[in-house]
Amino acid sequence: PSIVPQIIQLCGKTFREFLADQDQNLKYLGLVGFCSLLISHPKILVEIGTDVRPLILKCLSDDDITIRTRALDLLRGMTSRKNLVE
Repeated sequence: PSIVPQIIQLCGKTFREFLADQDQNLKYLGLVGFCSLLISHPKILVEIGTDVRPLILKCLSDDDITIRTRALDLLRGMTSRKNLVE
């Protein structure tokens, strides 16, 4: 349906807000959501904008091992030939 891109953008925006929250549970849900979304939309992290990348990178230094692991899983979706050298 024609509304799918709008739904994907809304999901991405919501997951981004979860990542920015201080609540560890919401942060984890945001990471899990992005991991799930990568399966059907592999370029979502590139399409949603660069403001989500620092949030995911910040999760790599979180105290919670599950958050660090999920953030590590998302790194493959964040890399492209263009930003590989960054």
